[in-house]
Formats: sequence, structure tokens, C-alpha cells
Amino acid sequence: MARVTRGTLARASVAALLTAAATASSASAASAPVEALLSNFVFLGVGQGFSSAVRSLDDSLYFWGNQVPTTSLEVAESATWLTVEGGEGVECGIVRSTLKVRCWGASSAVVTNAPAASEADSAGLQLSIGASHACMITFDETLVNPTTLSLVDDTPENNAAFLRSVKPVCWGAQGQNSGGNLTPPQIGDADDEDPVVSVHTGDAFTCVHTFKGRIACSGTYGNGNREDANNAVPTGVAFKTIAAGELHVCGVPEGGSELRCWGQCSLLGECRTPEGVSFSGAPGSLSAGRTFTCGLNLDDQPVCTGRAPFWSRLTPADVPMLEINSGPTHTCGIRRNDTDLQCWGDCQFRECDPPEAFNTVKCTRRGASGTCLRGVSPGECALRTCTSGMQWEIGGRCNCFFTLSDAFVRLGESTTPGQVRCGVQRDVARFFLVRGDAENERNGCV
Repeated sequence: MARVTRGTLARASVAALLTAAATASSASAASAPVEALLSNFVFLGVGQGFSSAVRSLDDSLYFWGNQVPTTSLEVAESATWLTVEGGEGVECGIVRSTLKVRCWGASSAVVTNAPAASEADSAGLQLSIGASHACMITFDETLVNPTTLSLVDDTPENNAAFLRSVKPVCWGAQGQNSGGNLTPPQIGDADDEDPVVSVHTGDAFTCVHTFKGRIACSGTYGNGNREDANNAVPTGVAFKTIAAGELHVCGVPEGGSELRCWGQCSLLGECRTPEGVSFSGAPGSLSAGRTFTCGLNLDDQPVCTGRAPFWSRLTPADVPMLEINSGPTHTCGIRRNDTDLQCWGDCQFRECDPPEAFNTVKCTRRGASGTCLRGVSPGECALRTCTSGMQWEIGGRCNCFFTLSDAFVRLGESTTPGQVRCGVQRDVARFFLVRGDAENERNGCV
């Protein structure tokens, strides 16, 4: 379903999540759209009756909810992951080590028609799944180092070649009344440094968003509508971010804070800006589903329209979020103050109850030098973030705010078989996203 768009360094195709993902390209020659495409990635896959997330400490994939797609656990354990996206009974992800797409779950056109790893256009940077089709931003994989997520040769010539290679591709089944959903608009302009940086799918349509904010859509908005989806796109308007629901699309225009929506809009009001609400249009701040739209206001608090007042679990109030992402019937977000996940919406399948252990790792699994960790309890170390869109790594560039305090850490094996000894270690760095929560700031690795 829907997801949002602007990156931390510039407008990007995807949103960062949870604790950050890939480091920005370290070479100064990288242009802003190149950094946007290679810097920020969606880590929440929100589908029908289930949710999933990639933990950036080890790139492992976790699921919760009673309608998790079939074979999810086996697939999740077979690889590490760069980004994921959920759908109705299916999930797709991009493998971290190869940048190749994989789809699994119910036997559907999305799964059976997904590009094989050996095929062209099988490497991707961003995903979106609709009711019966999926789309991806693909690129020339020979130009990118998958380990560092940077150009192999970061020169102006390679920057240009990379941007020329970036394009949206789609697969799956045709939408209602039209097969246009499988033919995403190719409106990228590499010569003007305005490539397509994100693709967004709905029930029977596909929309693309360029680095400079242009929008184009193909297919139809469903429910018997035969009109070309692109006819409804606002003309002459550049958007900071957009999100696609099942039958509608919303965006926040450049220089504005209201919602601009189009498509099939119900009487529930998913296409209207609530009175007195200004939307930020910031990275990861907008998402949509089935007859609802959620966005972060100027205080980073979620505001949901449409079906939201009737949800079994209401939109959290006064809870600042870093980012949000929606499936057909529910939304999940990352709380700004503690980076924990919180979900709301129609939650009858436990899709709104992320496991408590998701953001923890046993002390026996020590992070590599430079990994951002903090000790929080006997026997466990909890992951904290660097800044959105980055991760700690040897030689990486990153700012992290921290304070030094005592923490419980593993001291060694216990005399009792199967247990470990934990004790107090002095001056352990505890990391925070917000400068005001910490006493220190450090560049690079800790």
C-alpha cells in the first residue's frame, strides 16, 4: 500500500525507519538525487492483517499478526534485508547483500511474476504493492556497490549514468478496466537531475514521483472507473511527498501544508484536510490505506482522516513520530522519543501488537565495532539509532547524540549451565535521536 517519500538529505524515494538504514554515499561527487536514492529506505512492511519490520542492527526481518504471508519465517531467515513492503497475503523485500527483489506468500500474480534474481530489472531500491500488482524502482546494478550503497565510481559521469538507468518497473495482474497499472509513467529526466525516485501503487493504478516533485499516474482508480488515472493528477503542482491508498492518492505540495488528494474519494473524508491541521510533508510523514489517510502534523503527531474515527484502536494522541506507514486497514509508526513501534487502526488480527523483543538483541551477539548499542537491562542490549537514513559503521560518517552512564552488560559465562553473568559497566554510551536528550555529540563511530 502506501508510503511516503522525502529523504533526509533531499527528497528521496523512500522513508527511513526504526533505527536508520544505509549510510549516505561518502563521496562528495554524489549529486543530491543520487544520495536521495541511495540513502533512505522503508523498513516497515504493513499488509492486510500483519506487519513486518527490518531491524537495522542485523538487517533481520520480523513479522507479527495472524495473517502473516505463508513461508514468511523461512524466507526471512534465509537472507538479510534492505527494505520490505506488505500487501494482501504477500510480502516483497530487497535482499541486503544483492539488492535483488524477492516476493512470497499466497499464490498470486505478485509472487509468480516477480523478477527472478537472474533477470534484468531485478535489483531495486524501493517497493510498493497494490491489490494485484507490485512496482519497484530499479537501476543498473553494475554501477552500485551493494555493500556500501554508493556508486562504484563516484564521478559526474557515473552519477549521470546511474540517474539515466533509474526507472520504475511493475509486475502482477492488470487492474480493473485497465492494464495501465502495469505500465508506470516514465517521466524521469536524468539530464535535469530529476529522476523518478518513488513509485506508489493502489488497487488498479500506479503513480510515480520525481526528485523535483512531479507526479504522473497510470491505470484507473477502480470501482468501475474507466478514466485514465493521470487525468485527475493536479497540474502545475510540485509535491514534497505523496502516498497512495486503495483508491485515492494524497500529497503535500511544496510550500504548503494542506492535503491535495485525487482519485476515488469516499464520503468518509479521507481526501480532506482536517480543520486546523497543517501537515509537515517531511520524510516519512504521509501514508494512506483503504478509505483513510494519515499524516504527521507540524509537531510530528499523527492525524488520520476518513475511516479513522471508527477504528478499534484509535490514532495515538500527542505522540510525536519519526515516520509512519500504512497497510489497507492499519498504520504503524516509530515513536520519536524512544524509537519503539506503535500501531493503530482496525487491529483484529494482532497486526498492531509488535513483539516486545523486536528491538533487543542478546548480549551474546555483540555488534561489530561502530554499531550503535546501549545496555538497558541484565543480559540484553537494545538498539538505538543514529540519524534517520544512516547507520553506524567503520569509516561511516554519522552524527549521534549520547550520554554516558552505567549499564548492565555481559561479564561472561555463569557457573550455571546455559546462563550468563551480567554486571555493571561504567560510562556506557546511551544514544538518542534528539540533541536535547543527550550531553554529547560524536562524528563517526563510537
